[in-house]
Amino acid sequence: MSVLAYVVGTVLGIVLVGILIDVWMTIRAMPSYPKIGQNVSGIPPGSCKGVENVRDVGCRKITTESGKVMKRGILFRTARLSKMSESSRKWFESRSIRMIADFRSDQEIEKAPDKLGPVLSRRWQHFNVSNGDPTELIKQVLKSREKNKIAKLERFMEELYEDFALGANRNNFGRFINCIADGGHSPLIVHCTAGKDRTGWAVSLILRILGASEEDIMQDYLLSKSGFQSRARKYAVITRVASCFRVGRCDLEPLLSVRRNYMQHAYRCVLGRYGSWDRYFRDGIGVHDSAREKLKRIFLE
Repeated sequence: MSVLAYVVGTVLGIVLVGILIDVWMTIRAMPSYPKIGQNVSGIPPGSCKGVENVRDVGCRKITTESGKVMKRGILFRTARLSKMSESSRKWFESRSIRMIADFRSDQEIEKAPDKLGPVLSRRWQHFNVSNGDPTELIKQVLKSREKNKIAKLERFMEELYEDFALGANRNNFGRFINCIADGGHSPLIVHCTAGKDRTGWAVSLILRILGASEEDIMQDYLLSKSGFQSRARKYAVITRVASCFRVGRCDLEPLLSVRRNYMQHAYRCVLGRYGSWDRYFRDGIGVHDSAREKLKRIFLE
């Protein structure tokens, strides 16, 4: 072996070790949250292989202002279903799923179509909300030369949730709720790519209509910290390496997690423009009193 080859091999080995150490440090730097147990998720171990951030919303026995409780096994929320295993499909089929509401954009669906099989494919419906794709948001971070990326991403995420509530996409959330109220669409699965932002907003609207408390709505939303953390760490590592280490280890955390202030910002925007949730549902997204009453009959017991 020539001296040059030895030197090149040594340098490459040192670089590789450095990268591996940085990957380990990046994973360690990301916040760690406890795994969601079956008593909270309602999902038996091993039954949903290939499906991330999955849970049965009613498993937490959410009690509403009327004293009624949300049914179990009627509303599931997940991340994308593009890697769903055959056993997972059979498990969801056994739950008699009547609708799969996909909030991803056309581009997201083209890149990673849901693997639903012949039975569940007939239940799939598209509610296009195009501005919540985490991979596109990460690309924007990679292009950015701004130093304080964390503060910028926090502002961006609040604006994203404001757009869910008040932007043009709000009509698709209203259409989704009215579709359920029409009947024959439950039990259902709600998902986007990460299952935390668009899905989180959609589920929060259902829970609010049902009369769940602010804290129960928020706690369901915040469970995605645990449900998405495995994928979040992968995104953080890939982005840091792809940026040649320009992106800090924790820079993406505001984008890859969920925070109270994102949802609370959207709430303030709704009440600031419409004054009340009743008016928002009726005038903002076209969900009238009759549809809300139907939703209560479907989801509560």
